[in-house]
Amino acid sequence: MSASTTASCPILTYHSQLLFGSDYANNSHVALKDDLARVAASGRRIVPLPQLVEALAGRAAMPDLDRVVCISFDDGPDFDWLDIDHPEHGPQPGFARILREHWAAHPEASPVAASSFVIADASARTAISRSAMDGHDWMHDHWWRAAQDSGLLAIESHGWDHRHEALGDGSDPQLGHFHAVDDETSCRFQIDQASAHIAALCGERPRLFAYPYGQTSDYLRDEYLPRFEHRHGIVGAVSVEPGYCHPHSSRWFLPRFVHAAHWQTPEQLGAILRG
Repeated sequence: MSASTTASCPILTYHSQLLFGSDYANNSHVALKDDLARVAASGRRIVPLPQLVEALAGRAAMPDLDRVVCISFDDGPDFDWLDIDHPEHGPQPGFARILREHWAAHPEASPVAASSFVIADASARTAISRSAMDGHDWMHDHWWRAAQDSGLLAIESHGWDHRHEALGDGSDPQLGHFHAVDDETSCRFQIDQASAHIAALCGERPRLFAYPYGQTSDYLRDEYLPRFEHRHGIVGAVSVEPGYCHPHSSRWFLPRFVHAAHWQTPEQLGAILRG
């Protein structure tokens, strides 16, 4: 089968809080820097994820999917934007610095842009950070507008509170899952409220949504998001199911490859880039 009939674009996803050492598999900052160079060497170019989604919606020209890749970051820790001196693993360049330095080394890219999916509610971010990051408070919103204005990061929505298990006392079996967002009231809480709050802080409404845990209800994916697009402004949503985007992909459940989950070595990423 020819490449033209199998045109495919991978969306590569990273979690900047993945900092358990100093090598490729357990340090997402090491991996991102290496992977950007590997993407450039592969002949693919990085395009902003919103550009791909707008093309799938028929509102922009479709890029050559065999020649492009998109980059996204999940959860919105401060590591996405800020350089941080990690107490165990030393100074860590923020994802934004890594993108900026890659752009400087490859000026033909204009610019290297990624989507950062952030959690809107500040109290939820505090609880999640302290629970999942050894008690540290590393999920803030003071950098969102600068990131949005930089052209390096588009601030997108990961929901109001992620329905994270850190938010409860363990008595609610629905926390830790996103399938329960399955009616208009809960969807408005997680989607519309998050979009309005992010817009107030960034000056722009998010255009994309990342399903927390990669989970969604049929109602959210197939009815709420497409039916009320005019209201919430979301034009596409991404999962964590591994796979490639092609011209007929549903923009309401786009696949993504996740570092550490779907590839652990540069060689495995090379295979993904080859399609």
